[in-house]
Amino acid sequence: MSKLNGATPYPPRMHRSFSKLAQDALDLAELQFKLFKLDTKRAGRILWTTLILAAIGFAVLVAALPVGLLALAEVLVENNGWSRMEALAAVSGGGFALCVLLIGLGWWKFTHCLIAWQRSSEELTRNIQWLKHTLSRDEDLPVPESRKSLY
Repeated sequence: MSKLNGATPYPPRMHRSFSKLAQDALDLAELQFKLFKLDTKRAGRILWTTLILAAIGFAVLVAALPVGLLALAEVLVENNGWSRMEALAAVSGGGFALCVLLIGLGWWKFTHCLIAWQRSSEELTRNIQWLKHTLSRDEDLPVPESRKSLY
């Protein structure tokens, strides 16, 4: 065998082991990327739904809610004999509760969007653990006789 820097090169079996390990790692990376793409596509659909709900809620809030709340306050003044201040305060409290409900619904949908990447994260963790385990096994990758003195 030829010598490299005074050491014997790794046996062919060792090269095959590293080659097989590299191929497995590349296959895992490719599958991980495909899974991430699928999860991103799913999260994108959920995110669009969330954004549409939030936009509709915001449009209702900005355009119709103030006018509707003032009209409701006038109804309370006319029919129940409330003072204008009482009616406006009660109606504005109800409007605030409606806003909190819509924002809460938007936040709930947003958190479900983030869960879509959980599958990719779990799979990546398992793949990294497998790779660490494979690299740390000494019996599959024997140390050549010329290098045993270094260990």
